[in-house]
Amino acid sequence: MLVTMRTISDILKEAIVDSGLPHRQIGLRAGVNRISVMRFMRGDTSITLEQAERLAEFFGLSLMPKETTKRTRKG
Repeated sequence: MLVTMRTISDILKEAIVDSGLPHRQIGLRAGVNRISVMRFMRGDTSITLEQAERLAEFFGLSLMPKETTKRTRKG
């Protein structure tokens, strides 16, 4: 079974589309340049972590670190 993980970019893009808001409005309300939002949505460029945090906050999303299990050395 192939399990694909959704990336932060995928989740943010989905939130942008689902909002139905124009990129200009999202940019103004989230504090992110609208051109950056447009380029991100087209796949021309990625966004910075700061921009991702602002967009996530605007859409009520939380960016959480991935939980990992620590490996111990045997021997």
